[in-house]
Amino acid sequence: MQNLKLYLSGLFVCLCIALLTILIHDIYGSPSTLIALLLGIGCHAVYKKQQLQKGIDFCSKDLLRFAIMLLGLRIAIEDIFQLGLAPVLITLTSSFITIGLGLWIARTMKLSSSLGLMGSIAVAICGASATLAVAASLPPSKKKDKEVIVIILNMTLLSTLSMIFYPLLMHALRTSSFQAGIFLGSSIHDVAQVVGASYTMGDEVGEVAVFIKLIRIMMLAPLIMVLSLTHPHKEPQTQKPPLIPFFVIGFILCIALNSIHILPDSLHTSLVNTSHILILMALAALGLKIDLAHIIKISPQPLLFTCYCSLIIALSSLSLIYFFVP
Repeated sequence: MQNLKLYLSGLFVCLCIALLTILIHDIYGSPSTLIALLLGIGCHAVYKKQQLQKGIDFCSKDLLRFAIMLLGLRIAIEDIFQLGLAPVLITLTSSFITIGLGLWIARTMKLSSSLGLMGSIAVAICGASATLAVAASLPPSKKKDKEVIVIILNMTLLSTLSMIFYPLLMHALRTSSFQAGIFLGSSIHDVAQVVGASYTMGDEVGEVAVFIKLIRIMMLAPLIMVLSLTHPHKEPQTQKPPLIPFFVIGFILCIALNSIHILPDSLHTSLVNTSHILILMALAALGLKIDLAHIIKISPQPLLFTCYCSLIIALSSLSLIYFFVP
């Protein structure tokens, strides 16, 4: 019961921020996802209270994944077929270009192989989640553990910046909703920031971006299998992340449910609205956990490396979209 209270306290804080976000959005029309993140960052001091941390951590990870799973109820299989093959090929190509060039840049900068692998795959696939998955697949070392923290801090910083500025770039380039969705889904690192950036531009952009992002996440499974074979552990690992995250499977199942129209309209609408509130809670939690003082202290060389990788995936995605997506 005491543990439940610890979770409920943090959940209540995130819910309050989400409800305040909705109120501000209804009054001023500002992007709700961005408001939730900024309000969370502004209230970071709240996260320092130990009795709130479990609930906030739950919102930023498990609740976010459940919310993304429910986003599948907005997409039907016929919508996926309408996307065509080009967006999938663009996503795969830009991701592999980023990993390949990223590893080369890491060697050129004389960074460790583990940092090069974690950084390039984190940018190409899914940010912090990919960092942890790759780290679990590599042989254990104290140096690697420190590098994990640095990469995650870098991903947090760059994902947050891209969430704010990439939609502005899409407006400046006058891209279509389809093009914007492909770019945001194929270039922003973490799932939460993809959701935050894309849905500020509209539901159509958001649905395309989330689908493209989940294609990138599904690339993690074969990459982890390859790393496990090429970097065998000398000591057995007690726990490894699943090859395919459960929320990706849940997302696919929700798409299937929406495609066969088995859910009553009232229940479908309620679940879609719930996913929106849960995403705002998750983004608020993400903001609450961002310590700007720690981000300022990030080592410059790994930050420069992840910036190079981020530039590569952004430019390769933009170029491919320009040539192959009308």
